[in-house]
Amino acid sequence: MTAPLFLGHDLGTGGDKAVLVDLDGTVLATAFAEYGLAHPRPGWAEQDPDDYWAAVARTTREVLAQADVPASRVAGIGFAGQMLTMVPLDAAGTPVLGAISWMDSRADAEAARLVRRFGGPGVVRLVAGAVPSGKDIVCKMAWIKRNEPAAFARIAAFCDATGYLVQRATGAVVADHTAGAGTGLLDRKRRRWDPLLVTAIGAPRRKLPRLVPCAEVVGGLTADAAADLGLRVGTPVIAGMGDVPAAQVGAGCVHPGDAHLCLATSGWLCTTVDRPRDIGTRGIYSLAAAHPEQFAMVGESETVGECLDWLAARLGTDVPALLEQAATVEAGADGLLF
Repeated sequence: MTAPLFLGHDLGTGGDKAVLVDLDGTVLATAFAEYGLAHPRPGWAEQDPDDYWAAVARTTREVLAQADVPASRVAGIGFAGQMLTMVPLDAAGTPVLGAISWMDSRADAEAARLVRRFGGPGVVRLVAGAVPSGKDIVCKMAWIKRNEPAAFARIAAFCDATGYLVQRATGAVVADHTAGAGTGLLDRKRRRWDPLLVTAIGAPRRKLPRLVPCAEVVGGLTADAAADLGLRVGTPVIAGMGDVPAAQVGAGCVHPGDAHLCLATSGWLCTTVDRPRDIGTRGIYSLAAAHPEQFAMVGESETVGECLDWLAARLGTDVPALLEQAATVEAGADGLLF
């Protein structure tokens, strides 16, 4: 009997990374496809969901070709996507608006309004664990409702990037527990939508996806999706998860106290804990982890690699050249921070 293989996708801010592995976790092939990030207005950051899917299709076909294996050997697919990127879908599963990136801050006014409504930052931290900003899902929901009422009325589900890929692949509209935690509306211990928070904030409960564990198989590839990806119809697809909890597992940080550091477009320090621990005054919040009884205590900086791109563009060079120059400077850079 031919051994099964598994396909994983990491949908990042700059592109999609695919990996094909066997049962032992041995990497057989990898591929990367880049896509853009638009800034149509100051503080706005958008992407085209169709670009996400096109990148997934391209990298899927590339890893199969590299490994020289038939599609029939792929026994399952999992997606891990950029967290807090919103892809609102209509009842047919079509994006109502472009993907509003986690970097987008158009909803800052809604965030400030929400904090005032609940009595200030201290009260919000006590109730929710952290103070929302314009990048957060609930604030983006409020922005769409206030500024795009016709679009809001058409929205059937507020999905994140991972949820969009799962829906595109299978037709299932779901959010795993890590995605739910990213909204701030999850009862993190019981792993269900918190009815008190949902009601208090005024979030549209009927527009929130069904919550499922990250490893649950939520459906098989539809005929259209299979044709796009070059895979078998019905290939199982799991719910997947956000990129931070996925990196937590991938780094081997599966025991309380384990920590990992990730530097990409954004950057974070994540510690595995067995109960939610928040330090709201320092911007540290505990997400639901992939393990049903663990949490990812995360402190994040929004623009790490993005700062390098910004600097390189203004100096008329590229990031590899910047890094080469930086390598000649002694550790600590004489106290330089940026």
